[in-house]
Amino acid sequence: AGETLTAAALSSSPSWNAAAAGVNNRVILDSQTFTASTTSTINFTPGTPIDDSVYQKIQIVFTGNGLGNSIDRAMFRLDSGLTNTNYNENSIELFNGVLQLMNRNPQSAGDDYVRLTDQLANGGEGWIITIDLQIPPSGQTATSLLYQVSNHDRVAIGSGWVTGIAASVITRIQIDLQNGTNNKDMQFTVYGIKF
Repeated sequence: AGETLTAAALSSSPSWNAAAAGVNNRVILDSQTFTASTTSTINFTPGTPIDDSVYQKIQIVFTGNGLGNSIDRAMFRLDSGLTNTNYNENSIELFNGVLQLMNRNPQSAGDDYVRLTDQLANGGEGWIITIDLQIPPSGQTATSLLYQVSNHDRVAIGSGWVTGIAASVITRIQIDLQNGTNNKDMQFTVYGIKF
């Protein structure tokens, strides 16, 4: 156990050697659990801003159950102090056989977010959201994201472009729920994906 079969150079037969130490390229940076909670805003503010010297991207996994309560729009934000002109979104959402296309470049006045879905828990069922977020390269003040949302009656897939963030780093990640003060169970996890 714990060995690998290795073919050594200039050898006519392979031999068993100790396995190399494993490398964990997926690291949990934050994990928050909410039970029967009325929380409507979830924040992750890293102690040290996340840059591209260690991580290639961030992945956010957000799951939950409305516990019989409807939860409306789910929104994604980065950093503090950004406005609608900093957020751009292109997405599709399929609900009850009807396809809705979104092209908000930039968002409308007052909409300082990327809209993940218009109805997170229609009737209180469960949901899953994944967001892949690029760590901005050195000196850059903008980043891209890709997201997927699924619940019992809809699916949404989209991309976003966020400008005006702190150069080369991620300083805050936020999920905000409209009508989110209804009781619900939620799990919010942020992973750093290393090179």
